[in-house]
Amino acid sequence: MAAKQQSIGNSEFFVNQPVSYCSKCTSSIDQNHQSNIRFNNRLYHTNCFTCGICHKNLSDSTNTNFTIHNNEPICAQCKQANAKICYACQKPILTGGLITFDTNVYHDDCFRCSQCQKLLTYETKLNKHNSKPCCAACYDKKFAPQCSQCLKPISTDKILTCDTKKYHPDCFRCDQCNRSLADEKDLYEYNSKPCCYQCYNQRTAPECAKCHKLISVGKILKWNENKYHEDCFRCHQCNKSLANGNNYCKHDSKVFCSECDAELFAPRCAQCLKPISTGKILTYDTKKYHPDCFRCDQCNKSLADEKDLYEYNLKPCCYQCYNQRTAPECAKCHKLISVGKILKWNENKYHEDCFRCHQCNKSLGDASNFCKHDSKPFFSECDAELFAPRCAQCAKPIIDKYTAFKNKTFHPNCFFCVKCHRTISSTEKFYEDKFGFVCSTCGT
Repeated sequence: MAAKQQSIGNSEFFVNQPVSYCSKCTSSIDQNHQSNIRFNNRLYHTNCFTCGICHKNLSDSTNTNFTIHNNEPICAQCKQANAKICYACQKPILTGGLITFDTNVYHDDCFRCSQCQKLLTYETKLNKHNSKPCCAACYDKKFAPQCSQCLKPISTDKILTCDTKKYHPDCFRCDQCNRSLADEKDLYEYNSKPCCYQCYNQRTAPECAKCHKLISVGKILKWNENKYHEDCFRCHQCNKSLANGNNYCKHDSKVFCSECDAELFAPRCAQCLKPISTGKILTYDTKKYHPDCFRCDQCNKSLADEKDLYEYNLKPCCYQCYNQRTAPECAKCHKLISVGKILKWNENKYHEDCFRCHQCNKSLGDASNFCKHDSKPFFSECDAELFAPRCAQCAKPIIDKYTAFKNKTFHPNCFFCVKCHRTISSTEKFYEDKFGFVCSTCGT
């Protein structure tokens, strides 16, 4: 079927197109009805041809200026109300071109340098300052950072920074060998200027304490205020590498692995003669022992927890073994005194129970009233009874003072006058008759 052309304003519409539904209400549409409207290749009922925002009917001939928004017709009023605002003049952009810069939009004629107002529409090199466009000349002159190497402005997007200083990518080079540092991840500085890793190491590398060469490459190991090549940090004794371990020790400013340090410098156990490198050290009589090696030399009993220690043949000994091997012989029973109290008398030693009076067999214990006779102990009473001189008068033993006359001994009280029974003193004169002694008084 032939289409009939119809115009509203400046827009053309085609009526009676062979489309079976309305693009607005989606209901069926009479293809033969002359009032149907085609817009933007879509078919509308006359009443459905409305503004997509305010829904005003646009089929009236007075609505001559509308446009497309989201594939729907928009009236002139809504077009202006929804238009983007120019960042420069703050007016809506209704006609003409639209330029976007740094998320902001501009009229073609408003897109100018914020400093000199030069039109930038056809410029290929643009810069930004305070979110506003700036021509290359103004930006370089007023705002571009200065390269610390060539002292020229850096107008490119890429700026390299080292220690707060700015550089062109091509100017960012090693101050020593001129090698480019633009793609380097690790940066170094020498005399306040950028420097590559190799040049930095050559000029600042420390001396290895082992080989005395500069550590210009590779890992630097620090120990005891000295620095080493990784391969030079070795045990002074066995030359084993110590780079990856913590088990090393210092001796005379030299480094040793823990095994060599123990073998060379650790105290030796007096029993097994091996070094005591770890754990507790037990000391006895200036000698060192492993806790498990500190045992009785006679019975092998552990002495690690013993409080009282003994020595036999210059080696540690438990109390029982010490007593068995060093106990004295009892002068009475002739057995060893290995336990209990030892009593000493007259350069002899006795069991406490063996130290008894040789006559009555009573225990002398700690008694002080005993005597010696023929190297045997006696209670003083037994000693007197057996060995003391006898009184010629009473025939009893004389323990203390006595009076002697004609090879006879008397208790002082037994030497008396037979007439008056008065004791005759040692300084007094007396005489003897057939009845006994007579004092000087009774003899006159």
